[in-house]
Amino acid sequence: ASNTTDFVRGAVDLYSNRDRWESCQGNGRTLLKSLSDAESKFRSLDHDLRIAMDERHERRQKDYFSASLWHQQSRSTEYFSRWIELKETNNVTPS
Repeated sequence: ASNTTDFVRGAVDLYSNRDRWESCQGNGRTLLKSLSDAESKFRSLDHDLRIAMDERHERRQKDYFSASLWHQQSRSTEYFSRWIELKETNNVTPS
């Protein structure tokens, strides 16, 4: 439909004409099946995941930002663990 009026007329036609509705419904299902071939999508995803797993070390070497965040998280966890250990050792309550 090139404009609103044509769109509304088409919608009314589909609503009022059962044969046309069923024909368009079948065409829609056929179109969806052709566009979403699950098997080929799975093969593609599987292929991409295998490549990513094979190249994970190289990817990690190149990803400086994530490495930096991982390092900072690790360090903060270490300092928090030290604080808990000191707190329990000295029986100090935070103020």
